[in-house]
Amino acid sequence: MGITCRLRRAISAGCGYETSPHPRCWRENRSQGGRNVHQDRQLAWLERELTAWQNEGIIDQATATTIRRRYVATRRLTLVRVVLSLGAAFSVIGLIWLVAANLGRVPPMLRFVLVVAIWLGLTALAELLAARQERQHDVGSPVVGAARLLAAGAFGAVVFQAAESLRFTGSGTFLVGIWALGVLLYAYAVGGTAPLALGVGLATVWYLFEATGVKDSLFVFATAVLVIALGWASLAALHASRWRPGFAWPWRYVSVGLALLGLFLSALPFGQGARGWSAWLVAGLLVATGLAVAAAVLGTREVRIELALVAITAFAGIGLAAWEGGERL
Repeated sequence: MGITCRLRRAISAGCGYETSPHPRCWRENRSQGGRNVHQDRQLAWLERELTAWQNEGIIDQATATTIRRRYVATRRLTLVRVVLSLGAAFSVIGLIWLVAANLGRVPPMLRFVLVVAIWLGLTALAELLAARQERQHDVGSPVVGAARLLAAGAFGAVVFQAAESLRFTGSGTFLVGIWALGVLLYAYAVGGTAPLALGVGLATVWYLFEATGVKDSLFVFATAVLVIALGWASLAALHASRWRPGFAWPWRYVSVGLALLGLFLSALPFGQGARGWSAWLVAGLLVATGLAVAAAVLGTREVRIELALVAITAFAGIGLAAWEGGERL
């Protein structure tokens, strides 16, 4: 069997249709930024075929690597994944609660060393599990995701414990920002979507608290929600088009939820609260708009449509909130 026929079979199998023509796959690849997202069992089959082709001398290592990089793995949401994710989340909350409840019983340095040891141990365990699953071609394992989520949560305990040991006098919002930054760096370093989802949530909380800290009003909060929705949607579009398609979904889902929430809040009466634009709101809107322009220029047609829907919702909500505020002034 020739290489062209085998490649067509591989592409068709990647799409999930044994007899589907290969142009369908290329349409899917364009919509995912040049990479096809499908189940890991199909990836395992493709890797076995690539190994066989190399052994037969049909393709070389460079060609096999190029073909393999066009595909990323995903898994459906299963009960096991939900249970493990919830268990990891509750374990993270319990760990932070344990640190907070026993501050006065253990010397500060010992507390810090203990929390750091737990964090490093969980991180090492997560990556050992990831390496084992990768050797078995079991990418996207829920066990690895739960372990990485635990490690990311333990990093938050390290941040807050370090602040307590150093007698940090700043706001807790700053610590949440440090936690979010560390988790996002960890997620991108190891390629884990579970810590990425946590990092996106933490970054959202951090910005909302920073934006509403100066002027505590419904107008400011609703505007901040819409601004960050536009920013996250732009990042999702850039991931899907130019960077990591598998990392787009946390940014996309959070942005859609925030856009709907912000539009709802912008239609509510604001009362007599402050309606001014803080520096955080202005800076956030400028950055989000810049990211949206970049995503619109670099993105595919499908990505532009998704981004346009969120952008229209965000700017419509901001305009509605500003107009209602002006009517009541």
